[in-house]
Amino acid sequence: MSEFPVSNDGENTPLESNADKTFETELKTSLSTCRVSPRLLCGVTNQITFNKGALDWGYHGLLAFGSNCSVVTTDTNNIQPVQCLTKHRAIVNKVLWAPKIENCNLVTLVSSDTAGQIIHWNIGSGECIAVFQDGTKGILGMEWVPSADESCLLLATLHSPYHLVIWDVLKQTKLWKKGFTDTLISFSFNPFDGTRLAFLCPDCILFVDDFNPLKIPSTNGRKFYISSPRLTDGPEDVTRTRDRLKRLMKGLVVAETKPRPEDAMTVSECLQLVYHRSQRDHILLLYPRDILMVDLHINQTVGVISIEKAMSPLVQIISTRQRDVIYCLHESGSVSVKVRRKGAHAPYLPSPMDAPTESLASLDAAPNSSETFMGYDHKCQSEVIRQIKGSRVLGMTCDLLSERNIALLLSSGKLVFLELGKIGESIEFTLNQLFGPSTDELTVLPPLRLLVTGLMSSVASQPTVIKMCPPLTSKNRHFYKPLMAAGTNSGLIQIYNMAWGSVEKEFSLHSYPVRGIEWISLSSFISYAHSSTNSQVRNEMFITDVNTGYTNQIRKDHGEENPIEIVRVSPLKQYFVVVMKDGPFELWDLKTLTLMRSMPKKFPLVTALEWSPAHNFKLLKTKKKSVSEDPSKAENPAGDTSASSPQTTQQVVAREHFVFTDTESLLYHFTLEGIFVKDVIKMPPEAGMSQITS
Repeated sequence: MSEFPVSNDGENTPLESNADKTFETELKTSLSTCRVSPRLLCGVTNQITFNKGALDWGYHGLLAFGSNCSVVTTDTNNIQPVQCLTKHRAIVNKVLWAPKIENCNLVTLVSSDTAGQIIHWNIGSGECIAVFQDGTKGILGMEWVPSADESCLLLATLHSPYHLVIWDVLKQTKLWKKGFTDTLISFSFNPFDGTRLAFLCPDCILFVDDFNPLKIPSTNGRKFYISSPRLTDGPEDVTRTRDRLKRLMKGLVVAETKPRPEDAMTVSECLQLVYHRSQRDHILLLYPRDILMVDLHINQTVGVISIEKAMSPLVQIISTRQRDVIYCLHESGSVSVKVRRKGAHAPYLPSPMDAPTESLASLDAAPNSSETFMGYDHKCQSEVIRQIKGSRVLGMTCDLLSERNIALLLSSGKLVFLELGKIGESIEFTLNQLFGPSTDELTVLPPLRLLVTGLMSSVASQPTVIKMCPPLTSKNRHFYKPLMAAGTNSGLIQIYNMAWGSVEKEFSLHSYPVRGIEWISLSSFISYAHSSTNSQVRNEMFITDVNTGYTNQIRKDHGEENPIEIVRVSPLKQYFVVVMKDGPFELWDLKTLTLMRSMPKKFPLVTALEWSPAHNFKLLKTKKKSVSEDPSKAENPAGDTSASSPQTTQQVVAREHFVFTDTESLLYHFTLEGIFVKDVIKMPPEAGMSQITS
């Protein structure tokens, strides 16, 4: 472990920024030195609706997501947080990494919130570059405007309910603002033609074909309505014929004509609209149990992907560029992979309405075939993510360089990383190296699997107590790790590395809420818990080693008793005191974990207790040195001088002091040396003083 830097005044030095360094150099420097900067550790997302979809993976390997009112950036290689940006005052609902700009080494990010504020961040320094705002309406969507000029950075933002605003991010100016006549939900640029974009509306799809970032569109676009005719339950509904499929697909997209009210599937049920990234002029419409592919040249639906009724509904899809692959995120947290069938061997695919209980991949091919219909095979699916009660999946993002790695954001604050690869050993880096294109007749699609490769934990919900490890000293500076322990209401104890701001360990120790934590060394601690605040409870007390995970339960033979209220460890880590609520306290030997003395019931009730930092440590060192030179000088009540040096060394103890107060505010001073406890002094309180509690 590198040296833990301390400033001249003894306080931790913040992470210094250097404008001349690139972001990669700054990140490498900060990770090689164990510096503790002021940071925010994010936990459970309380705003599930608004933080949904606030997730993006950059070209540099960094991932950003919104957590309540903060933006967290994460290093996907080491799976640990880098920074937490906290300038937003409303819920963060969108994050977007800026593309690489010519002649600029800055790594930047834009984020928006529900109050309409857009912030442009410099990730290398963690500072705000600029703030954009047009009213107080929430941001519905953000995308970078496609441009051939790599030195230009234009941002398109959709403001509730129907305004599109174009910003020049580098010049920090607003270019224009366009108000549409229909309520807008989201939008998407055509990846093959930057002059075209599509808007998702509550009852239609709006297309703009003359987009120009320097000029406001002259029209309100073209409307398209989508519907699916209701079907009867007769025998003809299960007839798989090519003519019926054509009639069904023709009824799905009706240009400029509003569908009848009795039509079943409308745009209002659509969850997402995106352009297909590997097929020109195709859009994907996501429904809870179907994905529709629409060809904009013929204005027809040319493909339908349906899922089984037993499977969890869909919530998000991602279309890839290198190969015709669609990642489908399910409500359960599982991710399925759909791969395009080969063109010449693509069988005729009936509508999923013909066989709603069968999956798309298992449908039998009919004698006739249709080359215009796009078929997708279900290749693999990840396991369902086990989540805590009330937790939900907020979004999915994909690494744009490899398109094999994806990340899921959970409402519990956790990030789950998955990788698509071959069954067995896989050395491919990108998706196009994994298998050939679907148009190649010689391509043999290998068996695929989607496995979890990493997990970044977050602060657990309902923390009850936190405790920092012993401080940095001149003796432990070369191996010191700034660890903090936090107990939760569920009995879980998390260990945070404050240098990285990450969760280093998790221990499921207790069956009850954790009531207190006391460190006994740089890598071990005492924790205690009890069931409730009743007069008689069952106490749990453990000593845990952080490095090995070994736990040792103490006081395990006690039944129902008064709850533990205070645990204090002596400065020299020789003893610890256990104080019961409305009861006597116990003195324990920390080295042997034996009970030294339990005070009688008539002993004054303790309201506050602390150990004195004053001790004769120098005398202890001299005493140990003399014992190591002549073991016969050590105290040995049995008179056995043949004991080994380690055993005699354990008998050399230092005198330590502790003070406590009782219910009448009397102050007691005790000394403890070995097995001898001595009452030194008792001081009465001043007149009119109330009870001392701490």
